[in-house]
Amino acid sequence: MEFIARHDINPKVEVDTFSVHTIIDIGEMNLTTDDLMYVGKQLITIGIPVRNNEKLDETSLNFMGEADDGVHLLLGPSKRNWFFSTKDAIVSPIVIEINDNIKLGIDINGHFKWEKI
Repeated sequence: MEFIARHDINPKVEVDTFSVHTIIDIGEMNLTTDDLMYVGKQLITIGIPVRNNEKLDETSLNFMGEADDGVHLLLGPSKRNWFFSTKDAIVSPIVIEINDNIKLGIDINGHFKWEKI
């Protein structure tokens, strides 16, 4: 877990110390997959583009979604070393709801699934 201050997006807060009460939102969630190109193409199809219209990179971390809102879906391959860490990414089950109308995620077997809700 890391805490990121996005000063150009987040509202100004006058505090002397950081605490749990200072947290505004979750800005990034990661989907780790062994089939990055398939999952990336599915995300693009449902309206979640690669940030700045870049190409999907199957060997690295991809930032998905529009940069303007400050919330990003990350898409990366397993065994990729996390920045500032000695740990490698692993495929783990996760479910993410996007804008209250799309549920997507990786299941226990590492398969990508999505549905409109």
